[in-house]
Amino acid sequence: ALWTFLEIQGIEPTNNAAERALRQSVIQRKISHGVQSRQGAICRS
Repeated sequence: ALWTFLEIQGIEPTNNAAERALRQSVIQRKISHGVQSRQGAICRS
């Protein structure tokens, strides 16, 4: 699994794209300290 990118064309050797896609959600979670209630979870989704 570690060297899959060498065997399958089109697979990137890093996960940078996935990390960039999640970055804003992670920053918002960090700033808000997560959600503490069901209403907060609904508001965030």
